[in-house]
Amino acid sequence: MRPLHGLAERFFWVHMIEHELLMVVAAPLLVAARPAAVLPWSVPLAWRTGLSGGFVGLAFRRVWDAVTRPLVAWSLHTAALWLWHLPSLFDAAIGSEVIHALQHTTFLAVAIVYWSSLVRARHGLASRGAAVFSLFATSMQCGVLGALLALGPRPLYAAYARAPALDPVVDQHLAGLVMWVPVSVIYGVAAIPLLLAWLREADGRVRRWEARL
Repeated sequence: MRPLHGLAERFFWVHMIEHELLMVVAAPLLVAARPAAVLPWSVPLAWRTGLSGGFVGLAFRRVWDAVTRPLVAWSLHTAALWLWHLPSLFDAAIGSEVIHALQHTTFLAVAIVYWSSLVRARHGLASRGAAVFSLFATSMQCGVLGALLALGPRPLYAAYARAPALDPVVDQHLAGLVMWVPVSVIYGVAAIPLLLAWLREADGRVRRWEARL
């Protein structure tokens, strides 16, 4: 990531690729790997009991259960995406390594919560339906933000307009396309298997209901 990070300081579109690698590549892979089962073994034995049980474990499970509900997870994901792309916050992140690290940590954290909410929603008719709508809504709002960047007539971020390595408007348009097209497609494609499972389960319920009649 280091060479990519260096390019991201010069090109907005590369910076956007960094964000999307965190949110639509690293986060779902981490969720699919299910690291929670092995993480307790990485801490001292004296801490392990407290993390896996007792008040700390119970409190964490309650918080995790709350934030991975589909609507909550989608809201956190959406809020982080739009807030960090406000010009004032985005420029602050470019100008400060600490804020930049906080920005990337936030993106990864909310994306892990978001993809975990989708894994949690794999079972049950209502849960699958919520996951499908969540993915399509995320795809649409990423498309809207991407379109605002790709079609904007002037650069929104002063950090990339001061000493540009590329025309700032072109750079911003490329960054918008990165978010608009591939990212929207990824969320849309991820919704397809859930949509098919949702339809199959709904059809099965209708058939069972007709058989009882």
